[in-house]
Amino acid sequence: MVPLGTLKHIQFLQDFSDDHLQHLASLAEIKEFPAGGEVFREGQSSPSVFLVVQGKITLEINVPTRGAMQFQTVGSGELLGWTPVLGPGPMTATARVQTPSTLLALNGAQMQAFCAHDLSFGFAFMQRIAQVLSSRLSATRLLLMDVYREDELPSRRDRIA
Repeated sequence: MVPLGTLKHIQFLQDFSDDHLQHLASLAEIKEFPAGGEVFREGQSSPSVFLVVQGKITLEINVPTRGAMQFQTVGSGELLGWTPVLGPGPMTATARVQTPSTLLALNGAQMQAFCAHDLSFGFAFMQRIAQVLSSRLSATRLLLMDVYREDELPSRRDRIA
């Protein structure tokens, strides 16, 4: 079981009751990731949602003709990998570890069950996930706007001619 104090230092979990945190602590598993590793890959499934205890992880998407493009960095106290909480499905980004990182892994199916059992917790938890999604969608949108803007710029050769 993860120490309760560890969860109390996670920004994403701020303001949840000690009872809720205690239950999450019983579900959580500590995972260590070395720099350069991947937590999960875009298009593949992951059974867990993660909370970053310590470290830095970049999120990247594969853009056709461009390859992997980073669109956000996730650090201590933040949520990583929301998809498993909503149900089985492919991850929407790749999470690449930039610095040695400690994460709390929470099984998505167990989190779904906890949210359904305790509706007050579930509502608050899903609201926070929605806020994270909004932020990540905005970051992705800005990245794609840059990609398409670059595609529309004339090449250097065309400007010289």
